[in-house]
Amino acid sequence: MKRIRLSDLRANGTRRPPGYYDAVVAMGVIEGEQLTLSNEAYTELCQRFASPTDSLTLTVDATIAKTRYEICKTCNKSSESGFKCALHKGCCFGDWRAIPANKCPEGRW
Repeated sequence: MKRIRLSDLRANGTRRPPGYYDAVVAMGVIEGEQLTLSNEAYTELCQRFASPTDSLTLTVDATIAKTRYEICKTCNKSSESGFKCALHKGCCFGDWRAIPANKCPEGRW
């Protein structure tokens, strides 16, 4: 399960194709200011909104993001909401974790 604050989703949606925000919200469940997505919905959205030039690297990036996400879930520097890193702003929705060159501020990955 992925949990995302709606305010973060709105902010990140400005960098995405038209219809992104509505599509993400439609595939999740809203509870207060949180959106919860199943892992399957998250994967489908990643594939749906990847640019054509990203299609070759999507699997690698998604695998890296998932592996790093699992590590982040065990870290005491992560918040419950999507396991955002307290030491790095902008880690929401795996964007930052999915870039192979990025490094964990705690050196965990």
